[in-house]
Amino acid sequence: MGVTRFVHVSGIGAKPDSSSSYIRSRSEGEEAVRAAFPQAVIVRPSVMFGPDDAFLMPLANLTQKLPIFPLFGAGETAL
Repeated sequence: MGVTRFVHVSGIGAKPDSSSSYIRSRSEGEEAVRAAFPQAVIVRPSVMFGPDDAFLMPLANLTQKLPIFPLFGAGETAL
């Protein structure tokens, strides 16, 4: 198809020996990309944010609805 460059967005911690089938599947996806595109760039972001994300937006909504909000890791966890 004439593809000369390929960037694959995977996820942090992708490992073939992970106990999590979800994390293992990320590794399998990376392997498939490497087999088809050996020069591919694989990006492993930790958490992706956007208008419809399933992580930050629900938290932001809770901070607007609740009178108090617990902080992750005693407030010292960087997200």
